[in-house]
Amino acid sequence: MVLKDTALKWFTRLGPKGRSQLHTWTHWQDALRQRFLKANYLAEKKRLWKKRELRADEEMADYFDAKVDLQSYVFNEETPDSELILDILDGLPEHMLPSLKTAITPEMDLLKFRRILLDYEKGLRWTAPGTRRDPETSHPPVQATLIPRIRTDMLTAMLIRTL
Repeated sequence: MVLKDTALKWFTRLGPKGRSQLHTWTHWQDALRQRFLKANYLAEKKRLWKKRELRADEEMADYFDAKVDLQSYVFNEETPDSELILDILDGLPEHMLPSLKTAITPEMDLLKFRRILLDYEKGLRWTAPGTRRDPETSHPPVQATLIPRIRTDMLTAMLIRTL
């Protein structure tokens, strides 16, 4: 790690006594965060994590990477991948969940889950009825009110034939 400018001044002011209290990388991370993070930085990251969902035109890889980045502020390193995967699923639309949940195994790690997201992405994306339809290949939806009328017309035709 190379420190410069304000970070180097902070490190120098720690002195041997202050540096001797920082035994592990975790201790160093905590000290650096306390000194250099903006006010409410972690609270803001947690807020963003809670609200993070897959955006309409967002690539699945971009969503995954952003969510995993935000998870690093909320969950510790011992958090099981299964819990992180469930958290990622929480930000996906409901219609995507059945396909993805059936592909998840208990021993799945984040990298394998990422691969599944990318492999399934095209099939998971769909357009709702009535949107982006090709007029040449699509047909207007059948209205439920037509079905009884058709049956009535068929029954009438059958009765006329038998008379």
